Amino acid sequence: QTLELTYEHPVTPYAVEVYESYNPGAVVAVELYDAASDAWVAAWQGEAAAAEAAYRINLFELEPLDIKTDRIRLVLDTDAVPGYNEIDAVHLFGRP
Repeated sequence: QTLELTYEHPVTPYAVEVYESYNPGAVVAVELYDAASDAWVAAWQGEAAAAEAAYRINLFELEPLDIKTDRIRLVLDTDAVPGYNEIDAVHLFGRP
């Protein structure tokens, strides 16, 4: 499963904060869209694991990439975390 997001202004991203409001822990990758190559580039990768809490705010520090983008994609392994995985908000941190 993926969740693609578009933001108002392009930035050079350095972190993404994900508000997981129900059955957190399914996010396994954060990808950035690189318009120059018309491709998605992996900026963070991990493993899915159910969290102890029912709700959490998870900060993903991204690999330093020389990409300016206004689009990101979260990749989720929904089979690894039981139940419906809900995300309420995604905050993109970046430099203009």
